[in-house]
Amino acid sequence: GDLLMHHGDPEGALERYQEAYRRNPTSVVQLKRARALAVVGELDDAERAFRNLVRQFPYRAEGYIGLGDLYVEQGDKDRGVEQYRLALRQAPDVTTRETVARKIVELVPDDIDMRFRLASFFREQYKYDAAIAQYEAILDRSPNDIHALLGLGDSHVPKTQYDAALAYYDKALAVAESRAEKVAVYGQIVACEAQRAGRDRPLTEAGLEALWQRALLRQEAGQLNEARADLQRIYDTDPEFRSDEVSPLLEELGGQLVAPPTEEPDALVEEVEIPDPSIDLPEVPFEE
Repeated sequence: GDLLMHHGDPEGALERYQEAYRRNPTSVVQLKRARALAVVGELDDAERAFRNLVRQFPYRAEGYIGLGDLYVEQGDKDRGVEQYRLALRQAPDVTTRETVARKIVELVPDDIDMRFRLASFFREQYKYDAAIAQYEAILDRSPNDIHALLGLGDSHVPKTQYDAALAYYDKALAVAESRAEKVAVYGQIVACEAQRAGRDRPLTEAGLEALWQRALLRQEAGQLNEARADLQRIYDTDPEFRSDEVSPLLEELGGQLVAPPTEEPDALVEEVEIPDPSIDLPEVPFEE
């Protein structure tokens, strides 16, 4: 049946699938049979076959997808989208979820929530350019959507396009309305700059500035432990960064201010007398 379907003989394929169905009506056989019925134009039988598949295997996505495809081909977009949404709930893997979300977005392009979900499926598979396209489509419909701006920044970071990511984070800060949103954006900036710097390397000045701004917001919110942690990270990285502001606030919140080590003056260095090699030293007997 598969071979005949592949070579463009759906009628012959359907005959084999019918025989397979009579012998062992597994979910796989039922799905192939239902699809073949749809291809040969036996739409009522195909719908019954897909519905039977959904009834017997309600936690599998294939039956819902098949029904959705069938309804869309018949011009019933709303019923098709309804089935695709049911399929998305049961989709077992991210590839299937991406496929179903694509179908929904094509039929309902203004469904912003589904575009966000599709973008997340793309990012889960490292398809960052595809995710970026979805976030841009969201911004076309909702120009000040902070989550789309954050998504664009987050999608550029793994592409090592750090300046582009910062530009989107700055736009997100400009539209952020709450303290929590601003704290979240500054956190993404810190993460971006940490990746730019590299593992075990000092945070960049932009990252330190983001830490400082986040610390102030956290202090305002009464999150003193978190604010102290941000300030301590700044001080440990660069004690001179905003030293007239960071150090007093860090000390006020109970942080550790450790002065950098200094060299001892020459006058305080103890002189060690080195024996004159011309002086005979007592001979020490050798012990085996």
